[in-house]
Amino acid sequence: MAALSDLAPRLSKLIPRLASDHEGEVVATVAAIRRTLENGGLDLHALADAIGNPVIVYRTEPARAEPSRGHQMDARRCLQSGITWKPHEAEFLRQMASQLRRPSEKQRDWLDGLLDRVARYNRAEPEVDY
Repeated sequence: MAALSDLAPRLSKLIPRLASDHEGEVVATVAAIRRTLENGGLDLHALADAIGNPVIVYRTEPARAEPSRGHQMDARRCLQSGITWKPHEAEFLRQMASQLRRPSEKQRDWLDGLLDRVARYNRAEPEVDY
């Protein structure tokens, strides 16, 4: 025997057809509903009982993860690196440093590229005049 909830998707498509102005369509819909219920080992009494005594299911939404703020720290690290950024890069980094939402994939790629430049800058040997 199927649970009524298993049949709900099919029934939810059939029941609105009962409002048809065409008597033949209504009769055919009732027959389709009965077949659907019978295939699940149920009948119209089970459907009426479920409508009259609904089971209330409380669903809790999963806790939404706080968006990562790593992009803000990465952008600040770039801005404080000592590199002279091009104007559009500096503007982008300032935007990322204050942006609350998670960056898009394109923004994250650009920020990662700028972080790579900071890493190369920090690994570079200081120039020494002899």
